[in-house]
Amino acid sequence: DGLGPNTTLAELGYPGRMIFRLHEDHPQVRVVLTSCPASRYSGGRPVDGATEAGASWRMLALDKRFDWIDLANQGYSHAPDNDTNLDHHEFSIRQKGCNIDHELLGVPEYARARFRLAREAYRSLGIPDARVTLVRFPGSEESPAALQAAREAGFLAVLGSRHGDRAGQDWWNPSAEGREILEIQNSRLLPLFARSESLEAGLAQGRIEPARLAHTPEFAESVRRGELHVEKVAADGGILNLSDQWRETFAVIGGAAPRYRVLDAVLGSIERGYGPRVWYPGGRELALWLDARRHSTVTVRAQGGALLVRVEAPPWWPDVAPEGFEQTSIVLPLPVGWAAAGRVLIQQGPAGAEWRELESRRHWLHPRGLAIVFPLRGTATIKVERGG
Repeated sequence: DGLGPNTTLAELGYPGRMIFRLHEDHPQVRVVLTSCPASRYSGGRPVDGATEAGASWRMLALDKRFDWIDLANQGYSHAPDNDTNLDHHEFSIRQKGCNIDHELLGVPEYARARFRLAREAYRSLGIPDARVTLVRFPGSEESPAALQAAREAGFLAVLGSRHGDRAGQDWWNPSAEGREILEIQNSRLLPLFARSESLEAGLAQGRIEPARLAHTPEFAESVRRGELHVEKVAADGGILNLSDQWRETFAVIGGAAPRYRVLDAVLGSIERGYGPRVWYPGGRELALWLDARRHSTVTVRAQGGALLVRVEAPPWWPDVAPEGFEQTSIVLPLPVGWAAAGRVLIQQGPAGAEWRELESRRHWLHPRGLAIVFPLRGTATIKVERGG
């Protein structure tokens, strides 16, 4: 969290510090940076493409050096225009005690107008809509109208916090039109495990030397809390989305960055304990994969000693994912009597299109059948031949 209209790459730690240190230590981990184009916390002026900050936003979104980062939206101004309380939230319909009526923020046209402003700000930087497809509502406060407007504005998923007790699950919010929008849970890493008051007090007071940080019982306790959270998520859905303010996460206290050091140790534990069983998608990748899993149409039939699997992408993908998705996956139970599968071929588009063989690295035997990873653009038909 926390990319404002004045934030630069240097402030984020480029090169080699903070989130860029995270990338060097754990290059497989993907990062989502929430961004607020005209945050009132930063003065309310929209991000300007002619400034260092505007150039930084553009590079984060488009430069291949930063393809491990996704930009997400966090409203347009964070706080409502003219609200005397800056801690009030742009889409909240519940907050009171200020100079505006927050119930009026639940009007559909208000929400649409805010997302139009946000989209125009990104476009002014040369950032296309498809590069910003996740949204976190300021303060995690939204209304039915705001959810609907987010979907209409092309956002694939909400980064939310309403289901913290089951953070590993994918959650789906219905809209007035009947179409759902995905909600991926944020797990606040600082209160969950990464911040230890006693550890930080010891560093600040000089009782704990930075070089001894990882050898203290407070550090071990924090890491264990993180590992227990990972185990809970892995057992209940498996979606691990750790979040917090970037400034807070990488804070230096007494010459050390204790919160990042705890996070670093927990990520290392995941790498050692789970190994290749972990997939590290970007935010957009995860949203598309979950959308495909829930909303694609799949039919399976036998034909001439082979299995034919037809997969149709969700009907809204031409608008939100015109390029399709390379990492669609399916596990196909093999028919009784099949000891193995032979060649796996794919046909993209309508019947009569060319067949091509999928690379062997894209399919393998799985305890539940044959796992296949394939590109999905509109419609894909997969032919599985019987093996020897």
